[in-house]
Amino acid sequence: MEKNRFLQHSTFIMASKLANYTAVFLTGILITRSFSKTDYGTFSQVVLLAMTLSLILGVWLSKSIYYFVPLHRQKRQIVIQTYLVLLLLAAAAGAALWLLRHRLAAWLNNPDLAALAVLVGLYMIMMTLWQLSESFFISVDRAHIYALAVMVFSLIYLSVLGAALARDISLAQLIRIIVYLYAGLNCFVLINILTVPGPRGPLLEPGLLIRQIRYAGPLFLSSFAIVLGRQLDKFIIASVYPTADFAVYFRGALELPVVTIVTFTISNMLLPQFVKLYQAGERKDFLYLWHQAVKKTALIIFPILVIFLFVSQRFMTFLYTERYIHSAGIFRIYVLMMIFHVTAYDCIIQATGKTQFIFYASMLNVVTTLAASLLLIRWLGIQGAAAGFFLGQLVATIYYLARIRRIFDIALRHLFPWKHLFQVLALALTLGTLIYGLHFTAWFSSKLVFMLVYGFLFTAIYILLMFRMGFLRRADLSFLKVPLGSGDRR
Repeated sequence: MEKNRFLQHSTFIMASKLANYTAVFLTGILITRSFSKTDYGTFSQVVLLAMTLSLILGVWLSKSIYYFVPLHRQKRQIVIQTYLVLLLLAAAAGAALWLLRHRLAAWLNNPDLAALAVLVGLYMIMMTLWQLSESFFISVDRAHIYALAVMVFSLIYLSVLGAALARDISLAQLIRIIVYLYAGLNCFVLINILTVPGPRGPLLEPGLLIRQIRYAGPLFLSSFAIVLGRQLDKFIIASVYPTADFAVYFRGALELPVVTIVTFTISNMLLPQFVKLYQAGERKDFLYLWHQAVKKTALIIFPILVIFLFVSQRFMTFLYTERYIHSAGIFRIYVLMMIFHVTAYDCIIQATGKTQFIFYASMLNVVTTLAASLLLIRWLGIQGAAAGFFLGQLVATIYYLARIRRIFDIALRHLFPWKHLFQVLALALTLGTLIYGLHFTAWFSSKLVFMLVYGFLFTAIYILLMFRMGFLRRADLSFLKVPLGSGDRR
C-alpha cells in the first residue's frame, strides 16, 4: 500500500512538472516572438538573475525540511520559521540588487536593467519562497495537493500571459504580471503551511533554527556551486556581448526536460535502494542496479539527442523565427551535453555518504567552464561559452566516474556499461544520419511537417531495431518495479 502510494505521488509530481515546463516553454515562445531581441534579452537577464539567486538562497534550507519535519511534533513551526528565514534572506538580496542596480546593469551591458531592479527583486523573492513548496508538501504527506496546485497554476500562467501578450504589453508589465501570479501561488502555499496540525509555538525557536542551519549549511556550498556551474556560461555572455546577442544565446541554451523528468526521477526513485545496498555491503548488486538504470535511461536519452541534433536549426527557427537562426549552434552543443546525463552521478555519490565529492565536482565544473569559456569565445565567438560549458560538464563527469571507481574499487572497464552505451549511441547516430541523408527535405516545405516526419521515421525504426537486436524487451518497460535480482543479468 505504501509503495503504491509513493509511486502514485511520484507520478503526480512528474506530471505536474511536465505541465509546468510545458506552460513555461509555450509562454517562452510567445514572449520571444512578441518582443525585439534587445527586449527579450533584457527579460532573459531578469529571469537569469531571479532564478539563480532564488536557487542559491532557497534550495539548501528547503531541503532540510525533508529531515526535520518527520522527526518533530512542531511541524508547522519548523516550516514557518524556514519560510521566514527564506523571506528575510530574499528581502536582503532584493535590497542588495536595488543598491547595486547601476553596477549590475553596467556589468551585464544593459542599462535598462537598473530601471527594472525593483521588479527583479520582487520576482526573485517570489521564486525563493516557491523553492520551499515541494519539500513542504511532500514532508507533510500532501504531495497530491502540490501536484494539483502546480497543474492548475501552469494552466493559469499560460492563459494569463497568453492573453496579456496578445494586448501588446510592455516588458515591465509582463514581469509585474509574473510576480503577481507567483505571489498568489505563494499565498496558497502559506495557507497550507498555517493549516498543518500541531502545537503552536514561537515563530522562531533559536535552538531548532541553529540545528537546522548546521544540517543545511554544507548543502548551501554544494547548491551554490551547482547553480553557478549551470548558469555561468550565460553570465559570461551577458557580461561580454550586447543584450541582443545574449538573447540569441539564452534562447539556444535550451535544456530539454527529458533529463529532469527521466534521468533524475529514476535516480531519485532508486536512491533509497542504493543506500540500503551500499550500507549492507552488497556492492555488486548496487552496481548491477545502477547499470540497469543507466542502460534503460540511455535507450530514451540517446534517440532524443540524435533527433534534436539533426532538426536543431528547423526547431529553433520554427519556434522563435529566423531572427534566432544563430541559436541553433548553441542548442546543438546543449543537446550534445545530454550524453553526460544517462545517470545522476551525484545520486550515486550521495548514496555512499561521501557528499563532499559533489561539491568538488561542482567546483571543477565552475572553474573549467569559466576558463574554457573565456578562452573559446575568442575563437568561436558566442558559441565558445557553450563549448566551455560542455568541457566543464565533461571534466565533472570524469571526476565523478573516477571517484565512483575508487569508492567501489573496480576496474575501469567494469565501472560503466561502456559497450552497451557505445552500441546504442552508434546505432542512433547511424540511423539518424541515414534518414537525414534521404534528402526528403524537398518534399516538405513546412518545417513542422519535416520535423514530425523525421521524428516519426526515426522513432519507429529505432524501436524496431532495439527490439530486434535485444537491447529492449517488454519487461524493460517496467524495470523499476521489478525486484532486485529478478531476471537475468545480461
